[in-house]
Amino acid sequence: MLKKIGRLTGLGPMLLLSSMLILINSIGLGQTSRADATDSRFDPTFRNDVHAPRTEDADVVRTLKNYEEKRLGNSRFLLVHGHFLGDASDTAVVTALGRESAGDSLETFLLSKDTTGWKIRSHDASLNAAYCRVIPVSRQKDILLCQTNFVGPVGKYGNGEVDTNLYAIDFTREPADSTVLQIRDTVTTGSRCLSWANLKSVEFRTGFLHLLVEYGRNRLPALGTTPEQFRNLAVQSHGSPSGFPHRLYDIEFKLGPVAFSPVEGSKRDLDYVTERWDQEKACSASVGREP
Repeated sequence: MLKKIGRLTGLGPMLLLSSMLILINSIGLGQTSRADATDSRFDPTFRNDVHAPRTEDADVVRTLKNYEEKRLGNSRFLLVHGHFLGDASDTAVVTALGRESAGDSLETFLLSKDTTGWKIRSHDASLNAAYCRVIPVSRQKDILLCQTNFVGPVGKYGNGEVDTNLYAIDFTREPADSTVLQIRDTVTTGSRCLSWANLKSVEFRTGFLHLLVEYGRNRLPALGTTPEQFRNLAVQSHGSPSGFPHRLYDIEFKLGPVAFSPVEGSKRDLDYVTERWDQEKACSASVGREP
């Protein structure tokens, strides 16, 4: 029996919407980085190791289609290879994209290879591995560092809240996913309490993950529609609306037995940029002030 792995922590119903947005980038870009071709300040800045199937991946695709031809026969696949079971064995993580009567569908499969070929080890319709980088933990084990963006309510950049989610996937753990960072940008929501939030860079170096987060808060003087200056500049790659306070936060995580954990000196900044700050809390936050 196939093992059905855990749901992404904290993402809930936003997952499929966010996955469709990020998949557009990942299909076309393969292993390239968006650092030199950023269309929006919300686009991932780190290398994407996920790619469309290549000639050498024919057996992986065949295994999936043979597993359930009716459901997966017309799916589009994205995949990445690595040692995801922690035993140095060859494995592949495959995201299947399909169309159903209720709309787009996404399902992620973990496959391993032995002397008889590829076998499906687990699958999950809520786990998104469409834009990910392979992170080596040891010679025998890799994990994935992934990003998705949820855009709403109208479903396009520049209108509504943009949630950026950075998370790790470790298939040797249950649940497999663990949140690294979740930030909310509400510049164009029309809310009185506005937060400017996006990831400027993501770098992994010798066991440490360095995130550069651009973040700031502002409160409109009165309730009403967000000024056009906020809406027009909200998705630009550089700069921010005139007078909007923001700065860069360098937040560091250490790779350990349970994915990534913030180092002691970064915890306060991490709490500040991830805290919910909106009208429900009267434009206040429990941290109380900027670090």
